[in-house]
Amino acid sequence: MSKEKELFQKLSFEDISIIEEMLDAIYKQGYKKGFHYGYEEGYDEGKTEAEQAADQELLRTTVDGVIFTQHVTTNTIDFSEEVENLFGYPRQAFQEDEDLWKKIVHPDDEAILVQAEEELLTGNPVKVEYRILRADQQQKWISLHATPVMDVDGTVTKVMGQFIDTAERKQLEEKLKQIAYTDDLTDLPNRVWLDSHLQKAISRAQRHHRKVMVMFIDLDDFKHVNDNHGHHAGDFILQEVAERLFRSMRKEDFIARVGGDEFVAVFEKTSRKEVESIASRIINNISEPYQTEDTAESLSSSIGISVYPDDGEDAETLLMHADKAMYKVKHKQKNGFTFYSPAPKEEKTWRLPPMSGLPPAFD
Repeated sequence: MSKEKELFQKLSFEDISIIEEMLDAIYKQGYKKGFHYGYEEGYDEGKTEAEQAADQELLRTTVDGVIFTQHVTTNTIDFSEEVENLFGYPRQAFQEDEDLWKKIVHPDDEAILVQAEEELLTGNPVKVEYRILRADQQQKWISLHATPVMDVDGTVTKVMGQFIDTAERKQLEEKLKQIAYTDDLTDLPNRVWLDSHLQKAISRAQRHHRKVMVMFIDLDDFKHVNDNHGHHAGDFILQEVAERLFRSMRKEDFIARVGGDEFVAVFEKTSRKEVESIASRIINNISEPYQTEDTAESLSSSIGISVYPDDGEDAETLLMHADKAMYKVKHKQKNGFTFYSPAPKEEKTWRLPPMSGLPPAFD
């Protein structure tokens, strides 16, 4: 079996170097430069048309996805038959409109393809992922693997490569991301996601000279819920608490569950007054009764707040100081919130009488 046929049978196009290896094998046997589904007119005059057709068919049927050849000088592009399954358009449509494969790129990903084309025209291979909108308007993730072919002068004359359907892999990635970054019980972000988000929020605040506020929320005496009513009731209440926290905040705010009955919120582009208002709203909402299977349960919460850069310039310090502020509330009277202060005499604590619904008292 010839070297090129062995390569054809092994082709997956997952690595663009395979294409280059195939080209080298073809060139070494005296074929002309230029590639069209493996071969082009004028190559190896010793082969019959039937043999040429068989080799082209072999390449088309052993490669996953859509293989293509783009002729740079004539601005035309040829696709294998799988283009209809991947893009949802008949193959004829791409012959009638040479730019159709560009027009169906998702608007948010157009820059990715533009940059890839620039890289190819400078002689560099590319491997990028982006979304397309099929003929049925279904959004699909695809991967483009391509390499340029240059003439003896180093000018790119053609681009060859493959489009691969990566939708299933993307779905798997999203599932794994959800498992890694969200809390199983409440579906809120977990500590891992919180750390990443807070670090990015601090970076944004540094660039734009803004403040970031970190709120540590702890449910008071939650242990007795599990002790008196069981973990099933406790889990139900935690899920309800998560919903109430979410409703208490702005759409742009971030809330994560970081422990059994502990939550952390991150606020950007806000003011101290606005965060105070949110904290009061959280305390009121959490204090509303919870109806379990056999009883109505009431809870209160203690909240500590730290501010970047006043109380720390990194995520760990801000979380530690928010936690300390929360414990000051918990040790004094619970059911309130306070901002972190290293000096007790400067500390300002807001307190809400349980279930009162009254405006916060100021100490």
